[in-house]
Amino acid sequence: MKCPRCDFDGQIIKNKLVMKGDKLFRQLTYACRNKQCAMYNKEIGQEEIEVPYEKEGEDNESGSES
Repeated sequence: MKCPRCDFDGQIIKNKLVMKGDKLFRQLTYACRNKQCAMYNKEIGQEEIEVPYEKEGEDNESGSES
């Protein structure tokens, strides 16, 4: 993610997992890393990336086994 002020690539300052309904997301928070920018070390945005997962003990295949 780029800083909207100086167009530098941001750095990840927070990383956490978030459940929304039955979907799991990795939520990344970015800050500007340009020391000359007024937004330096300030949050510039967030991104959520869906993380595939399966619940232990659940059978994901439908139908009966023979």
